[in-house]
Amino acid sequence: MQPITVLVLTLAVLGRPLVVSSMQIARNVTFFTPERPHAVYVTDTAAPALPLLPEPIEPAVRALSLAKALYALQDDDIVVKDNHVSEDVGVTHIYLRQRLDGREIANADMNVNIDADGNILSYGSSFISQPAKIPSIQAIPSDPEDQAQTQGPINAIQMVLQVLGYATSQESAMVIESHDNDSIAVANVPSSVEPTTIVRPVYLVDGESKLVPTWEVTLHTLDDWVV
Repeated sequence: MQPITVLVLTLAVLGRPLVVSSMQIARNVTFFTPERPHAVYVTDTAAPALPLLPEPIEPAVRALSLAKALYALQDDDIVVKDNHVSEDVGVTHIYLRQRLDGREIANADMNVNIDADGNILSYGSSFISQPAKIPSIQAIPSDPEDQAQTQGPINAIQMVLQVLGYATSQESAMVIESHDNDSIAVANVPSSVEPTTIVRPVYLVDGESKLVPTWEVTLHTLDDWVV
């Protein structure tokens, strides 16, 4: 069985690809991750006091309460991306991501470590408070037949192909096959082994705490595994 490339690369909607860091962890496996200019790590000695909550509470609820208290956020501004428990020490690890207007902020993540008694041991965060939003182009095409509306996601895929060294053509037959509020499926993508390639509109936080509208592209090819 041939290896498959899984590329998740966040690209600027307007202009060139944003700078990302890459880490080679094994042969044919590379992670592309957006920079996090506001990342912090805090132990329990600096954790803020949280509102009293009924006991017992789920670790995810405790983590969400911490994020809302720290950054003055609402429930809709945060999504739980993952969680797991270290059985040997009884610590639950909750992974959160910040959102704005229903769109994820790709480099605004938070992990909270909670012991078996519900105490917050530590947390790491690249969340931001009251992000300054810049004007955005329409992220999800309302009319897949309108070429002007579909150029954004298709251009993003072409940029990914160029980063990987694949040949692209201005006469590409790529078309929007389907879309919803969260993602766009693009068909006929060169070098892809899947029927469609998924593109999602997200934001990135720049060094000035401004949000840049971007595309997140997930591409499967035959050569490598890149995330």
